[in-house]
Order: sequence, then C-alpha cells, then structure tokens
Amino acid sequence: MTKVPIGPSTSAEHWRQLGALGLEVAKKAAALAGRWSMKMWPRLIALLRQLELVSTPSSPPPLPGRLTLQSQAPKPIPVHARGYVYHFNIHATFTWSSQGVSPDFLSWSVQNFMPQAIESLRRIAADRARSFEADQAQELEEELQGHLSKLGPWRYERGESVIVCEPHVRVELDDPVRETIRPHWDERIKFKHQQELHLTRAQSAKQLSDQWVTILQRHVECPLAGGADNARNQELADALQRMMSMQKDAAKWIEDLLSKRMRDDNVSESDKPLASDLPEDPPKEAA
Repeated sequence: MTKVPIGPSTSAEHWRQLGALGLEVAKKAAALAGRWSMKMWPRLIALLRQLELVSTPSSPPPLPGRLTLQSQAPKPIPVHARGYVYHFNIHATFTWSSQGVSPDFLSWSVQNFMPQAIESLRRIAADRARSFEADQAQELEEELQGHLSKLGPWRYERGESVIVCEPHVRVELDDPVRETIRPHWDERIKFKHQQELHLTRAQSAKQLSDQWVTILQRHVECPLAGGADNARNQELADALQRMMSMQKDAAKWIEDLLSKRMRDDNVSESDKPLASDLPEDPPKEAA
C-alpha cells in the first residue's frame, strides 16, 4: 500500500474541522446547560431557603403580660381566741400575679411560696385573734381584712422575677361555739320576725283608721237635717273622735316599733333580745 503523504495544507484542514466540531459541541453543551439551569434554579433556591430556615434558630415567643393565679390553703388555719379555750378557723385565699413570666413558671412559684404565705398569715391572724372573744368571728374577719389591706401585697422574688401575693380571709366559728350560740340566734331570728309582723299590723291599723277618719269627717261636715237625726249626728261625731284617737295610737305604735328596731340594730350581737321588749298590741278596734 502506498502511503499518501500529509502535507501542510492537509494538516491545517484537519485541525480546522476538529475546531469547528468542538465549537459546535460546546454550543450544544452551553444551550443544554442553560435550559437545565433555568429549569432547576427555582428548585435550588427553594432548597437553599429551607436549609436556611432549619439552620437559623427560631426566636423565642414573646412573654405574656401580667398573669394572675388564685390558690386556696389546703385546710383552715386554726388560731386561738381570747382565753385559749376555743379557736377560730381561718379560710385563706391567695391571689398571685407576676409580669412577663410563663404560666408554668407562675404555677411553680405559687407551689414554692405557698407554705411561706400560709405561715405569714397564720402569725398575723394568731396575733390578732387573741384579742377577740370566741363568738366574734365577724369582728376578727373585719380586723384581719383591714390589716392586710394596710400591709399591701406581699412580694416574693425568684431570680429576676417578682411574684406578688394578695391574701384574703374568711373567719368561721369553732364548732362548739357555733352550737352554743345557735339557740340565741334562733330566738333572735324569731324576735326579728315578730317585730316585722307587729310593724305590718301597726301600718295596717294606721291605714284603716285613716280611711275611717276621712269617711266620718265627710258625714260630720254634712250633718243630717231634722231633729230626729241630731242624735245620729252626735254619734258620728263621737265615732270620729274615737277613730282619730285610735289613729294617733296606731301612729305612736309604728313610731315605737321603728325606734325599737333601730336600737336593736345598734345593740351588740351578744345581747340577747327578749320578746317582752316588743311594744304592746294596739286596741282591738284598731287591729
């Protein structure tokens, strides 16, 4: 076989063909890469954003405003009354509040500070209860509430947080004391009922006498003519006088009852009212 020599012109043509082929391949590759990038670029951006959200730590939620929580002492707090024979039962309710803390933190703080609050209240109540008789639960309750209001809220600190506590009390009698004074209160309630009943009867008598006085006055001011009716006119005049007298009695009776009720309201609850203290009934004619 005879070899064909490759001259300079043939070699140049060969390289031009290879260069044109490479340029064509590059153009096609660039076009393909462009189409791929246009299609995949949005997906790549979305993936990068997801990775950024995962890698960036989320900011903590904002703390709430002022939280409030109520709690009650698990059992009544006993404190001795005057004489150290009987005692009072103190029922305590505490209102807790704090600014900028979570509900779990406030609840945990209440459990932590509750024994201290109960002990503080017990000391205050015990110091004042010794000045009150065993049947003066209402007076002790008013004294305690007034003193606690003057003291203002109690403050407890946990780290940088301040927990505020406001105690409220309700005072009950000792069971033996309650049973001892129960008959007195039964009689007092009965007395009040009788007093109101008498007052209603007096007001009814006054109203009835007012009506009769009005009717009789009309007849007296227009007497019947003729001598035969003079006696009847005199009877009407006498009836009018009696009715006016009974009208005054009924008014006086009402005044006495109202005055008696006012005095009883000012009397100490330890004073026992008697049914005999009521004003007597009015005359039967006015009833």
